[in-house]
Amino acid sequence: MAEVVRMPKMSDTMTEGVVVKWHKKIGDKIKNGELVAEIETDKATMEFESYQEGTLLYIGIQEGKAAPVDSILAILGKEGEDYKPLLEKENAKSAPVATPEARQNQKRNLLPLLLHKQKLQQIRKKYPFLSQLLQPVIMALKHRLWHANLRERKELILPN
Repeated sequence: MAEVVRMPKMSDTMTEGVVVKWHKKIGDKIKNGELVAEIETDKATMEFESYQEGTLLYIGIQEGKAAPVDSILAILGKEGEDYKPLLEKENAKSAPVATPEARQNQKRNLLPLLLHKQKLQQIRKKYPFLSQLLQPVIMALKHRLWHANLRERKELILPN
């Protein structure tokens, strides 16, 4: 059965690694303890030895490319084994799913900003002479709302 080899965390502060060099290529047999690749961490370049045995079926990170810790580095298995279902399963696990609850939480997190928007509109109507003083505040609020990750951005448009 094919097994996923993940990007190891080689230091306490490591968040991603760069594959400097692959010492094996697809189709090569790998034994336990054998040198597979060189990985550059945030502090040094280190040798990565396999803890699994099998044939290298898939390389997930090409030489010179960075990837986060625990991402798919490679897949090992029996020679000729189909690894694609395993790869699809792993990719499905990591794909974010936008549930209605998650969308509701995003809206709740923006509620204070929306209340500020309403208050600013009321102040601008009541005291038009403060409009110029409030302009930097309104611009900052627009900026925060613009960068908010919501699909319903049209609801968040502020007046000019």
